[in-house]
Amino acid sequence: MKVTALLLPVFVTAGGAYGAVSFDHSHAQRLAGGTTIGGVAVGNLDRDAAVALLKQKLEAPLHQTLRVSVEGFQTTTTPWDLGRRIDVAKAVDDELKRENSPNLLVRLWRRTVGDNSQTIALQPSWHAAQAPAIDKLLKEAAKGTALAAKDATLETSDSWLHISPDRAGRALDTPAARRVLLTAVARGRAEANLPTKSVAASRTADSFGTVILVRTGENKLYLYKNGVVTATYGVATGQPAFPTPTGTWRVLYKMVNPTWNNPHSTWSTKMPEKIGPGPDNPLGTHAMALNAPGILIHETSDAGSIGYNASHGCIRMRPSDEQALFPLVPSGTPVIVVNAAPAKVRKAAAPAATPTQIAQTQY
Repeated sequence: MKVTALLLPVFVTAGGAYGAVSFDHSHAQRLAGGTTIGGVAVGNLDRDAAVALLKQKLEAPLHQTLRVSVEGFQTTTTPWDLGRRIDVAKAVDDELKRENSPNLLVRLWRRTVGDNSQTIALQPSWHAAQAPAIDKLLKEAAKGTALAAKDATLETSDSWLHISPDRAGRALDTPAARRVLLTAVARGRAEANLPTKSVAASRTADSFGTVILVRTGENKLYLYKNGVVTATYGVATGQPAFPTPTGTWRVLYKMVNPTWNNPHSTWSTKMPEKIGPGPDNPLGTHAMALNAPGILIHETSDAGSIGYNASHGCIRMRPSDEQALFPLVPSGTPVIVVNAAPAKVRKAAAPAATPTQIAQTQY
């Protein structure tokens, strides 16, 4: 303050207090020499010039186009629109306010003898608008890139079995995409390529390990393993009046030495309520029940019916064929029944002598 005391008489004698005040006023809106804000040299610039320079160097990059892309979606935005901000005017005003205090004598000393320069840190930061703006962009990107997974399906449009392969889907990896976007903005990049993730199908082609195809009219049963026919059997299927229901069914459960239960149909009114295991059982020793009501794949002693539409809806097999097929078919196996040809009806057989024989030739 000794220097300040020495300077005061100089300003007073050189033109009085007016000269001191005039000098101070002329520097009130000018930054001290050597001042830097945000790494930009703004010393000896007046306020407006300093603000303009800082806008050019520090704010303008926030208005540059940022291309945001992901497979199936592309848009453009700017860091500013996403909520990245910098207030250069406030930084300049704050520094001028500091330089213009605390009193005239101190300011005169700083501006003539002392070092009034400052190095001021300033960089962009996230504004409150960040969250909704970025969330909106990511939501649009997620919608644009979304591709639903496709499950594998069983196709029988030509009455043969084909497995339509599964296809993985696609979705935006939102947490990773957010990180990529924020990093691109913070580092001033021109592009942000957002990542996706694969979405697995609920059912893949290899999930159809075992499938049964029954072609009525042709009256054959095909066993598929992983899409390939591994066995073919002649069968009997439903008569025209009692057709084997077409569609995709599945094996509900498997039975060894099953009990036949009367279905209480028009053709079974004179038959017993039950027929237990044994040689008279129309189901034989092995049977597989489907989720189609009352329909089974079972043995038959009526070998002459094989190759015809001869049953009341069930799928009959020779005992040796049924027993060969039985261990190869797990519960839950899909069973697809299609009409492959007109019904092939065998000539009427002689009247059955007993109710059991009726069951064996009709069920």
